[in-house]
Amino acid sequence: MATKKATPKKRVRYPRGKALARKVMNHILKHPTKWDQYNPGETGSHPCKTAQCYCGWARTLGGLHEMRADDATAKLLGIDYNEVNAVFDMNNTVDQLYAWTQAYLAGKPKSYRMKFELMPL
Repeated sequence: MATKKATPKKRVRYPRGKALARKVMNHILKHPTKWDQYNPGETGSHPCKTAQCYCGWARTLGGLHEMRADDATAKLLGIDYNEVNAVFDMNNTVDQLYAWTQAYLAGKPKSYRMKFELMPL
């Protein structure tokens, strides 16, 4: 009797850095009812795919399934802990997150990106 060889699982490649930031912002813009910046982690667990904040979507779309892993999320996006806390603040509007994402994608320095609350839309 011949034995079957196990088929190797395909490795999923998750986006990182700017590609992940672009994917997160596009997801939020396409699915606004699945974005909730005000209750991070409370309703946004990965398995049920309910509303999540920017950080939650970065974790989910980046393949990280632990909740409240801000250090790890910062690494996924390629930003530091101080910036990740500013971006994931619960008071940010979608317009502010869009402004930050555009500045990040354009390669603006952190000192500029950290003023995203003041950026013109």
